[in-house]
Amino acid sequence: MLKSYREVLLDPNISLSAMTEYQSLPEYLYKYQSFNSEDGKENRYWRQNIRGAFHLSLGSEFEDYNDCRPYMDKNEVCKIIEDFMVNCSSTKLDMEVLNGIREELEKVLTNEYLESIMANYRNQIRIGCFTVLSDNMKMWEKYANDKTGFCLQYSTEKSELFKYSTLPVLYSTKPYNSSLSLASQIILESSRIGKGRSEEEHLKIYEPIYQKSLKTGYIPLFIKEASRWSFEQEYRMFLLKNRNTQIGMLRANEVLDGNSNINLSEAITAIYLGENFDNNVNYETMKEEIIQIATEMKIRVFQKKSDCGRYINEVIL
Repeated sequence: MLKSYREVLLDPNISLSAMTEYQSLPEYLYKYQSFNSEDGKENRYWRQNIRGAFHLSLGSEFEDYNDCRPYMDKNEVCKIIEDFMVNCSSTKLDMEVLNGIREELEKVLTNEYLESIMANYRNQIRIGCFTVLSDNMKMWEKYANDKTGFCLQYSTEKSELFKYSTLPVLYSTKPYNSSLSLASQIILESSRIGKGRSEEEHLKIYEPIYQKSLKTGYIPLFIKEASRWSFEQEYRMFLLKNRNTQIGMLRANEVLDGNSNINLSEAITAIYLGENFDNNVNYETMKEEIIQIATEMKIRVFQKKSDCGRYINEVIL
């Protein structure tokens, strides 16, 4: 029986790389953007964006403070570590020893420590956000400056970053509990230090456990609050510093430029201008420039128009 996406995402035995084999992508994904900010200042990157520059943001840069932020329960982390030590001990641990373990864990696992772990986590991965439709009214209003902006269409077949690094977001009413992931990392690192091993040596011995910990550690990247964000119908492209994929090692510094952009120029197949595009200052000059860029790139240009409560695409190029 085929597993659902939820089951695959939450299964620690299925790696991030293997997940891309379980999940088929839509033929096209979309990105909404603005020509101007709400205060009227021009988005100086819109020409680069249309030419293919796509910015990948850190989790800490997202609007929602809880986006990409793992949930961890201090008491649960302590209990997992305590149970591990009891089960792995060759002799029965008396109450005095157990109390000592609890006291040491309480000293280490302070609220400040957990907060630093969660904050650091949001700075360890870069994410690009896409959606599945060019006709999403709420997306036009929120991310394209009330329909005055534009939406780029990307063919998911024309960039390996889509195939090997892009997954759908799962919308949930509660956050994913990362307590087990943190406890596993603490146990692994304590064991490594206690044995006097290098990180490479320890990884060779416990690679399967490290892989499970890595998978569960990054699950929160793909879970968002349903009530606030389900309208986005989001897919996320993600880059770790280094990650093994089906086509070899993917290193973030090899695909990102100095501004944390990737090049998706080959994947862009169309530009959709918003229904209110003509409200932009100098919109005629902007349209001429957009048509020139699109002609060079050999891509289509449309403008959204409302017709009896639905969008139609008026052909410009």
